[in-house]
Amino acid sequence: MAKGKSNNVIAKILSVAPGTVDTYLRRVFNKLGVADRTTAAVKGVGMGLIQA
Repeated sequence: MAKGKSNNVIAKILSVAPGTVDTYLRRVFNKLGVADRTTAAVKGVGMGLIQA
């Protein structure tokens, strides 16, 4: 997600359904306290969870 991949591409990489990716992302957004992909990526980088 932080590299700009769509839910469909992420689903193919993980071998799961796109709906599963959507569920995962909504849970991540909730845990990070954000509402969108961009803010989640920025916050993840800031927290050291992902590398830029």
